[in-house]
Amino acid sequence: METPEPPQPNTPNAPDTNSPNPPNSLGNRPKEVHTKHLTELERFRVRTLHFDARMSAGRIHAVTGYSMSQIRTAIRAKSAAVPPRTGRPKKGISPSPFLRF
Repeated sequence: METPEPPQPNTPNAPDTNSPNPPNSLGNRPKEVHTKHLTELERFRVRTLHFDARMSAGRIHAVTGYSMSQIRTAIRAKSAAVPPRTGRPKKGISPSPFLRF
């Protein structure tokens, strides 16, 4: 009777070949993982940590758990106010009374 191989240690940089969607080489997140927009308070916190506490984006990521994209967007913005979302308006909702369809 053969003895089974001992499990290999899980290294942080090695891709997980057992997962249904292994990470790709571009560093994109898997399709089933989503991030939400930060609230105004969360954006204010990121901006305070970056500009007042002089924290790097990587350190803010470690402390808050926000994605690097969320942090980068909050830092690059002109203010902590959440901008309106872009895109086509929902059906039946007129963005302006002056627009006709």
